Amino acid sequence: MDDANPKGRRRFEHYHSPGVPLGRRGGKERQALALAWKIGGNAESKRRFNQMKPNIDRRGRIIRAVSGTLCVLFGGGIWLACWPESTGYRIAVTLLALFFGLFQWFEACRSWCIVRACGIRTPI
Repeated sequence: MDDANPKGRRRFEHYHSPGVPLGRRGGKERQALALAWKIGGNAESKRRFNQMKPNIDRRGRIIRAVSGTLCVLFGGGIWLACWPESTGYRIAVTLLALFFGLFQWFEACRSWCIVRACGIRTPI
C-alpha cells in the first residue's frame, strides 16, 4: 500500500463488481466497462448497461413466446379479415396486437421481463 492508494486497490477497481477477480470478466462486461469509462463512466454508468440481464426462467420464456405468438396471430387475423374496410380502431387494434406480440417474443429471446425489471414480482 502507498499513500496515494490507501486501501491497496488497483486503479479503477471500484468500477468492478466486488469479489470477482478483474481477469475473469466476460467480453461483454469488459466492453461495457470500457464504454462506461470512455463516456465519463462510474459505477452508475456500468449499472445502466446491465439493466437487461436475464430475469425469467425457461417456463417464463415459453409462456411469453406462446402468448406473443397468439398476439401476432390475432393481429394478423384481424388484418387479413378486415383489410378492405379497415377503420381507425381496427388498424389500432391490429398494430397494438402485433407490437405486443413482437415485444413478448423479444422478452422470450432475451430472457428478460420488463415488469420484473421494474421490481414487480410476477408468479411466472
